[in-house]
Amino acid sequence: MSLSDTHSTLVSQAENAMQPSGPIDCNVHPTVPNLAALFPDLDDFRRKTIRRRGLNELNTISYPTRSPLSARSD
Repeated sequence: MSLSDTHSTLVSQAENAMQPSGPIDCNVHPTVPNLAALFPDLDDFRRKTIRRRGLNELNTISYPTRSPLSARSD
């Protein structure tokens, strides 16, 4: 195999390796220290609703930790 053939083979393999094989999960889930840290970014209605309902943390029973119904298996 010549140097040119080797180069062509390597380029072809690299191009094939770079082809996406499916969707890419690029969700970003930033963490915040507490609910109050979000207040500057919320409108008045949302801030008042949070205070009126007595919410003081971001944890929720709707999405329990490691629940198979609310988390992907991978």
